Amino acid sequence: MEGTFDLDEDGQYEFVAVEFDRINGHSVSMIRYYEIDIDGFQNLTWELELPDGLLGSFVGVRLADLVGDGVPELIAVANLSANGDGTILQPIIFYYKWYDDGFGETPAGFLNLGDEKGFVRCNNFDVFNLDNDDDQEILLSLGSPLRGLSIIDLDEEGNLTMIERLEPSALKTGIGFVYGAALDWNRDGYDEILCFSPEGNVMKIQPYFNRNGRLVLGESKQVIITGMNGPLPMSLAVSDWDSDGFKDVLLPFQSGHVVSMTLSPATVAVEVLPVDAGPLSDMNVVDINLDNVADLLLISGEMNMITMVMGSLDAVDLETSYFTLETESTGAQVFATIPVTDGGD
Repeated sequence: MEGTFDLDEDGQYEFVAVEFDRINGHSVSMIRYYEIDIDGFQNLTWELELPDGLLGSFVGVRLADLVGDGVPELIAVANLSANGDGTILQPIIFYYKWYDDGFGETPAGFLNLGDEKGFVRCNNFDVFNLDNDDDQEILLSLGSPLRGLSIIDLDEEGNLTMIERLEPSALKTGIGFVYGAALDWNRDGYDEILCFSPEGNVMKIQPYFNRNGRLVLGESKQVIITGMNGPLPMSLAVSDWDSDGFKDVLLPFQSGHVVSMTLSPATVAVEVLPVDAGPLSDMNVVDINLDNVADLLLISGEMNMITMVMGSLDAVDLETSYFTLETESTGAQVFATIPVTDGGD
């Protein structure tokens, strides 16, 4: 889930979610935009389903200002197959413009990145500022045989176009998916990129430094993390979680690990956060107690448990609280959460 916003400026917050279900034995994927009313109920205002006749699923959804006019567009990425073979998927990007009362019914633009190659799919995507201007670009991680990242921007006619392809040398071969995340580690307005691939107990990492809009390959790194399994790229977060002045890329795993990757001029510092929340299905980073230190909200769908880890300048002594969902329905279960905050932060 992505949020929260108030694009229609009515004082009621909105959020967008990627949803999955099974209908008549078939997997269904869609994107839905909700508004939370004054009573706390979520009302569906807009939704996007996969085009008729296409197999596949959505990779994720983000709101970002691609044009630079201060109004965000909704960006969706899906892995789709038109020939009925679910193993040969091509990544397609759609973006929708916001109007006074909602997002448009048809995409303002789309781009197929498959180039008719087999076994190419998007693993995750992010939005970032490559050249320190008013608009943002899109970063997509692509699978075999490319095992790299593509940077997408709008041209002068408003069409999505690929402006650069990155092929990190440390990740050219491997058995794990390649993922990417953007962060401005030195706060100069130019976003850097961390690309990484969890492969068994090994995390391969390749940074790209941003030199005034030009991406320069940094030194790669490999770290052994015993028991790491099942990355959750939709729950990836970028935050200065330990309040040391540097933003961290936090990647949760189904195995319960939360891996922090912090970029610096010398290296990428990697650590496993000292949290115990069971097998994970979701993670959010938010300042729950308003002490200007980020906290973790960890969800275990398997255990039906919510864990709150209160951030502290002393990571050795973290305050942890555990909660279970209690309702009149014995079948209720929690798999994901969204903090309601101001400004989409």
